[in-house]
Amino acid sequence: MAFKWLSILTAVIIILGIIAGLGLNNNGGDDPEDDGFVADDVSKIAAAFSANYSGLFGEDFFLNEGESKDLATANHLNGKDVGRTYNYVTFVLEDDKDEAKAEYESLKAMNSNYDGQAVAIKDKFDDASGVCENLDGSAYLFYSGYLGNVLFDSYSYVEGKNITESDIRELVSEIHYAFTHPVSVDKAKRYVEPEPVIIEDAVSIEDSQMKVFGNADGNATIDASDLAIIKSLASAGAAVDDSNRMADANNDGVFNQADIDLVSGIIAGDRVDVTFIDQLDRTVTVGYPLDNIVALRTDVCAFMAIGGFEDYVAGWSGSDQKNIYSGLDAAGSSHIGTGSVMSDAIWKSIIDLDSQLYSQGGVGAVVVDRLADLKTYAADMDAIGMPYFGLRVT
Repeated sequence: MAFKWLSILTAVIIILGIIAGLGLNNNGGDDPEDDGFVADDVSKIAAAFSANYSGLFGEDFFLNEGESKDLATANHLNGKDVGRTYNYVTFVLEDDKDEAKAEYESLKAMNSNYDGQAVAIKDKFDDASGVCENLDGSAYLFYSGYLGNVLFDSYSYVEGKNITESDIRELVSEIHYAFTHPVSVDKAKRYVEPEPVIIEDAVSIEDSQMKVFGNADGNATIDASDLAIIKSLASAGAAVDDSNRMADANNDGVFNQADIDLVSGIIAGDRVDVTFIDQLDRTVTVGYPLDNIVALRTDVCAFMAIGGFEDYVAGWSGSDQKNIYSGLDAAGSSHIGTGSVMSDAIWKSIIDLDSQLYSQGGVGAVVVDRLADLKTYAADMDAIGMPYFGLRVT
């Protein structure tokens, strides 16, 4: 599974930057001392990076299993399991310098669709650039380039801090050092799956799911059992408290016939409003059954495509990687943008899509990985009553 996700992520996030911004520009000066660099095995370069760099995260980068002389990746876990990490440096062996340059130029052009401040640090590479954005409580950095016949691509995501110029320069220096000081793969750090720790009374998997009001017994299914509990609470005139809060189906603070009718409608599959607590701990109300979702951010789009939810997605904005998103396209979902955060163009496309789906109730909800991705457009969505909720997939 880890290698499967590595393959997905390598395909999804090969993005290179444009030169400008952040006040970072050191393209002048002497010619690169590595002009004429030629490699025959990138696994040794990736191994060197794994052996030496911790940088932004202060923790290990691991050489991924399945490395070859043509393709190798070093990943940082960043609190996620090894198969789903979104922090990596990938090295690709091209036939020659011209091919590496052509691949770099093609991928670099794609980056113009992404938000963020461009990073212009070429260092001693033949060419390199990136894009960085510091958000509220998190930050990301793409940095890519080539030297001789080797193309490299990196992505870093951090929470609870900003990415500084010093951080970026340290990353650039370590990537270049790996080029010029390769080591055998046995010198690289390898990820070892820790032994499972069994804790008595551990939190159940249901506790990690979204909590839906009306699911009175907490078993992640709304059925006759929930209806019986709610009827009993309403009949007894019980007060809503922390122990029975999820039985208050419409979340209005009272057990009554409205809760009974709502849960009966859910069980019958009627179109009703359902309230739940999303994975960002927000209370959200959406139309049920939920349909015509808009997925925002590459990670969320990949989750929908790989998880088999294509038929519920009306529109998506993420990297244009057809091998990942072919299922979304086949299901008729509209590719409304390539950005991972809301922009004027993406918002206009969502409004247009909402109008097109008017007869079906419009856009059912916009799904994001983090609220910061919506920027100021969250207020616009609130104003027109368009729901949005968080689904943490990173």
